[in-house]
Amino acid sequence: MKAVTLRALLIGIGFSIFVNTCSPLTESRAFSNFSWSYLPEGAVIPFLFLLFFNFLLQCLKPQIALRSGELFVIFAMALVANSTPIFLIYMFLSAIASPLYFSSPENKWEKELTPLYEAWVVPK
Repeated sequence: MKAVTLRALLIGIGFSIFVNTCSPLTESRAFSNFSWSYLPEGAVIPFLFLLFFNFLLQCLKPQIALRSGELFVIFAMALVANSTPIFLIYMFLSAIASPLYFSSPENKWEKELTPLYEAWVVPK
């Protein structure tokens, strides 16, 4: 049996889109730790709904229910997608803006650090 099937990839892409849109929204609006834990809720909560739905399918129509390998692929895709909004967006943007925000006459970042930035990277 194949674990990487078209339906597992499509559901995994759907989970990835959900996590990447909902995680920054809940972090900024609701101040939730949607993706800041050892087992992130951004991947686990939708996966639990999928497990429940898959259980119902297993009872009603077992031939179309997802197999364990497909569920693993979907969960792995959701976990990998969960790292994108936090570590690539929030950390990257704060690393760019911090030298401008925290520059002072004492640390001389305005003269020594900011000229090293490319013009397209610096927020205006």
